[in-house]
Amino acid sequence: MLPKGYGIVLQARTGSTRLPGKMTMPFYNNQCMLEVILEGIAQRFSREEIYLATTTSPADDALVHIAGKSGVHCFRGSENDVLQRFIDCSEHFELDVSVRICADNPFIQGEYMDQLIQDFQHAPCDYSSFAFPDGTPIIRSHIGFFTEIVSTAALKKAAAETSDPFYHEHVTNFIYGNTDRYNVRLLPLPLHLQPRTDIRLTIDTADDFEMASALYTELRNAGKENNSTAIVAAIDDRPAYKERMSQLIKRFSK
Repeated sequence: MLPKGYGIVLQARTGSTRLPGKMTMPFYNNQCMLEVILEGIAQRFSREEIYLATTTSPADDALVHIAGKSGVHCFRGSENDVLQRFIDCSEHFELDVSVRICADNPFIQGEYMDQLIQDFQHAPCDYSSFAFPDGTPIIRSHIGFFTEIVSTAALKKAAAETSDPFYHEHVTNFIYGNTDRYNVRLLPLPLHLQPRTDIRLTIDTADDFEMASALYTELRNAGKENNSTAIVAAIDDRPAYKERMSQLIKRFSK
């Protein structure tokens, strides 16, 4: 159970320039990505602690339906000002702290969510996540295993300090990019992931979707979808996947 004032906030919308409708496409066993992610989170946290932050666009009615069917809270806000959507969601549900998940990442690993939350409780700050040895926040990578945690106060401060559309689309960039203004805490990656800038499991294109769906299906059927070591090994066993991932990482460098 999460501490009072904490919530797991999942960011999702159906609109996508590169892969429209990806959130509702069958991903595993006729489940879409949103269903898969919500199911995974609900294995570790109460559904009462999970919040879907989507948009007021009629196209996202399908996501609202999935949230309702899954028994989680739902908030609808701005489609383009995602930062404001998060703030409005947090205020509506009286959340002081959000564990932020992008629904582009079906391989979110619960054990790292637990570590992040426990560390944040021990050492509260404005923002926390994992980072590579050079200090690059994991959110800047394509690996897709990790979440980030941020206070509502920091989100509101960021919204007041910048009107740049980039920072209002990418919710936490302004916060972790200005460590002189915000208390940012970055945790070291697990050793087996520290050098792995060659993994791409975030879903942005049809190619991403195809590879991730195939990998997830194999690993889920073997009960290993929550084992980051097994996931990495499965990728390493597929040189063709590694090459495709490498090309996509270069193409969509963050």
